[in-house]
Amino acid sequence: DLQAVLALNDPRAQRYVPVAAWPEGGTEGERLADVLEQTLAEQEGMLVGLSPVDGSSRFGLAYPIRIDGRCVGAVAVEVAAAGEHLLRPAMEQLQWGAVWIENHFRRRRNLEDGDALDRLKAAVDILAGVLVEKHFDGAAMAFVTSLATRLACDRVSLGLMKKKFAHVEAVSHSAVVGRKMNLLRAIGAA
Repeated sequence: DLQAVLALNDPRAQRYVPVAAWPEGGTEGERLADVLEQTLAEQEGMLVGLSPVDGSSRFGLAYPIRIDGRCVGAVAVEVAAAGEHLLRPAMEQLQWGAVWIENHFRRRRNLEDGDALDRLKAAVDILAGVLVEKHFDGAAMAFVTSLATRLACDRVSLGLMKKKFAHVEAVSHSAVVGRKMNLLRAIGAA
């Protein structure tokens, strides 16, 4: 039976771990472990002869996955072939597959970067609206109203702790904050 395995860096464990294997439920690339480790150590493509199975020659092909010059993993496959000279197309396909994985990582990272940039822009916009106000009450009202609008909330409240109690200072979508309102007491108690 032929095998394939994809190993990626697990930053928490600070090592490479198998994240996908073929066939599913198999031995997770047991015969490919050496070629995979060598590829990860040397960070270059490898072609290694494996022990024949049922009289057919077997080879282990592996290729590193790099993103911005950093090795994040490797993919290894076992191939049955009559000789090494027939393995060039398989190695080229493995390289293309590794490039596809690299591009997938980059696209995902770009989406995450875009989301972070959007959050940062929103925070700066909210801060700008708060800093325009000359008094605390106006700044607090601008803050809660801006948050409510951006997050599509019905109501946003801002409370400050004084001793062991929360005092509501601003509530979005309301012109006047009266200290006796039931809503304010409920929010402060929460």
